[in-house]
Amino acid sequence: MKQLRPELCSTLLFTPANRPERFTKAGQCSDAQMVVLDLEDAVALDEKDGARHTLIEYLRQWGRIPADHPMITAIRINPISTRAGLKDISALVEQELAPDTIFLPKVQNLQEIELYSELLNQGRHTPITFIAAIETAVGLQNAHEIASHPSVAALGFGGADLAADLGVELSLENTQSYRARIVQAARFAGKVAWDVPYLDFKDQAGLIAETKKVKAMGYSAKIAIHPAQLTPIAEVFSPTNEEISEAQSILKIFKEAQGSACQYRGKMLDVPVVKKSQDLLDRLNLAY
Repeated sequence: MKQLRPELCSTLLFTPANRPERFTKAGQCSDAQMVVLDLEDAVALDEKDGARHTLIEYLRQWGRIPADHPMITAIRINPISTRAGLKDISALVEQELAPDTIFLPKVQNLQEIELYSELLNQGRHTPITFIAAIETAVGLQNAHEIASHPSVAALGFGGADLAADLGVELSLENTQSYRARIVQAARFAGKVAWDVPYLDFKDQAGLIAETKKVKAMGYSAKIAIHPAQLTPIAEVFSPTNEEISEAQSILKIFKEAQGSACQYRGKMLDVPVVKKSQDLLDRLNLAY
């Protein structure tokens, strides 16, 4: 079974870090490619110390959430500008714990990423990757630089906080231009962008409609806050049989060319096209 890389995920389930009874259940969700144990928004201020202790003890015992399919265990820590965030980082360093990836909330600039990397990746043979959430006007302005850091695997659109900081209503129509800027910044750096959760988990039709729209905008994943949201999101982002067959053909032709110029259906195959095909099949854990 191939190891799934964070940037290949399209379905991500957020789970409160103070609810350990949900961890194993989250791992059993077949459409969850990543489960994010959340120390930030999902945990009340007076419960953060307890949630951190629960999470650290779980990771010390299990390492990651058990799953019978390729799945990444991630955590979302609190901002480094808060006491809770400093405690989160200190606990990970002291316990020498390394989740597959870490969500960084409210990232403002490149210097923050450099600090996170220095604190959490020092001495590691395999560095932890980061998902940088853009949730402020300052972060949006600096999104290109943030995405450029080699430890950043993806940018996340932090809808509610960014909308509040900008003074706009959180809706797809009102935030479309901001969403587009995050996609552009991510793609410019060769990274991917992930969209904000759809908060009404009972409105499946609304979830599907919004997921289709953000996929068309260039987003490669949408965060879920309820297991019931995973299958609709997965279905929207799943490639068609035709797209899979095309990706397999492209990689076969490219491999057989052994570095020589080659083409598919009359068009030259360049590196971005080949990488896109490879990522598509890696996401599905298919051979090529």
